[in-house]
Amino acid sequence: MNKYAVIDVETTGHAPTKDDRIIEIGIVVVQNGEFIKEYNQLINPLKKIPPFISHLTSIHDEDVEDQPLFEEVADEILEILHDAIIVAHNITFDLNFVNAELERVGKSKLQPEVIDTVELARILFPKAPGYKLNELANFLYITHDQPHRAISDALVTADLLLIILQKFHSLPNQLHEQLIQLSTQLKTDLTLLLPEQPVLERNDLIALNNIYLRKIPEKKQDIIYEHSSYQEFLERIYHKNGFLASIMKDYEMREDQLFISETIYDHFQTKRHAMIEADTGIGKSIAYLLPSVYEAIVTGKPVVISTSNVNLQTKLLKEDMQQINHFFKSTINVSIVKGKNHYLSLAKFETFLHDQLQKSYHHQLIKAMILVWLTETDTGDLDEIQFPKRDQHIRQQLVVNNRNEDINWGMYSFYERIRQQASESQVIITNHALLSLDLKTNDTLIPSYNKLILDEAHHFDLTASRYLGESLNYFELIAYLQRLEMELNKQEMERSKQREQILNVKYEIDSLFRLLFLYVKNAKSMEKSYNDKGRIQRTWEPGNDTHDGKIIEDSVRRTIMEMEKTSSVLNDDELTMYINNIKQLLLVNKSLSVTWLEIDQNGAQNAVYINRELFSATEELAAKLFN
Repeated sequence: MNKYAVIDVETTGHAPTKDDRIIEIGIVVVQNGEFIKEYNQLINPLKKIPPFISHLTSIHDEDVEDQPLFEEVADEILEILHDAIIVAHNITFDLNFVNAELERVGKSKLQPEVIDTVELARILFPKAPGYKLNELANFLYITHDQPHRAISDALVTADLLLIILQKFHSLPNQLHEQLIQLSTQLKTDLTLLLPEQPVLERNDLIALNNIYLRKIPEKKQDIIYEHSSYQEFLERIYHKNGFLASIMKDYEMREDQLFISETIYDHFQTKRHAMIEADTGIGKSIAYLLPSVYEAIVTGKPVVISTSNVNLQTKLLKEDMQQINHFFKSTINVSIVKGKNHYLSLAKFETFLHDQLQKSYHHQLIKAMILVWLTETDTGDLDEIQFPKRDQHIRQQLVVNNRNEDINWGMYSFYERIRQQASESQVIITNHALLSLDLKTNDTLIPSYNKLILDEAHHFDLTASRYLGESLNYFELIAYLQRLEMELNKQEMERSKQREQILNVKYEIDSLFRLLFLYVKNAKSMEKSYNDKGRIQRTWEPGNDTHDGKIIEDSVRRTIMEMEKTSSVLNDDELTMYINNIKQLLLVNKSLSVTWLEIDQNGAQNAVYINRELFSATEELAAKLFN
């Protein structure tokens, strides 16, 4: 049985190379699932402890002035660590400090097998809200008495280690092998975590193309509510002795909340539109969810609720809908529906998983993390995963771009699964951005509906102006062409002409976007502005009579010609869409809208973002929603 020594050090700073020193060390020895030894020692660093460290750790100069020097406890520490796998929450930090102190006092550095619990928590708990020790302690219900004290942090890390081992041991054997293959770039050798006995196969998982997925859950039956009237339904919920009073401390019935619930249902029945102003703090979400749920249950037809942002979508489902489910003692059939770029494409992930050119530390960590997450998720919604900001570009490689790319995965395609769930749901919760796209294209996950609630509707016009417009950028186009190229590369040599044609298209697109970049960059100061991201902007008017404008429009026409040649051979709907986008954005003048180009100040010479936005979406929304 492996022996683990879990260590944590508190220090005078972050850099042992700059003579920062250890002021406290905590060690917990774990064997056979038991804590068999604890060691905690304050250490005199022979230097002042900076105030910010004292504030963080509550360790002051007077606390360490009578404590031993590191050289006086080094042998005892080495004896405890002997033959142990060293574990720490950020192993590089703790082990580097211990080794720096050992080297300073003339002893050999440790070169142990190591486990980094930050790294493993990222892989094994992909849904955690964060990976700091206190964040994981809260997420996993570990008691953390004294954060930033060595023995307390070591004890929490030891508890975390046991939970990590338990989680790893619950995964299928084949997944163990996949994770071990990915661990060559990681700090932790995952073979150290292997269970002594093979894991039994799990009935809740299925392996497709050597990737484990959760089996599709059985379809939920719609709730049937048998009460005589909507008024009685509200009475049972809002009354001073009703349902809300039973789950909320100091509950008081709010007349405004009841008014909203009654008004919405009344307008549902009379098929009228309503605009309702709701004060902050009256329980607006519950007020509009109740008539929505009741209407959907009674009529058997879905109600769509649109929120101003994705975060509010999640809150509605996790908090407010859970309360309503308690009332029904069952689960309402609800779907959260987001845009395609929130959902994992299994086909893209499979390609990414086996891509030998993407094997950096961050690539391998994300591959491992997603493999584990796929054993947990029913939605494939990448918002469930904590992607570091620096890795957002990897996430963008993996999302769904068109509904057909996962066709070989059948109903295990997350996009198709969400589409099916939404079509069977009683309530669909979406956001203003996706609703705007649905009004524009009628090709999203939102099923047909005739009752709609807009939460924070005053934001909808601005959002719709943006999404009822058009946008395109170089990266999106090139990513699409590279996917197309990869598909052709898998096919026979007879596709060589098409591959050559795609190279021609890429060349023309690169040339066009370089011209657009220079058009923005070389603009006079009065012709350009800066957006809130610091990008340089310049308006574009099709039919531009300037020398630069004519050169750009000639390039646009050459690009479209090459794309149309390719489209005639491949018959690809997405390519046709991009051809139309380029025409509309760069060659067609549209009234009541503005088109502009954006570049990053220090961006690549072809990195251009093209946008068209309506001055106001009011008329278009009225036509689509109210007529």
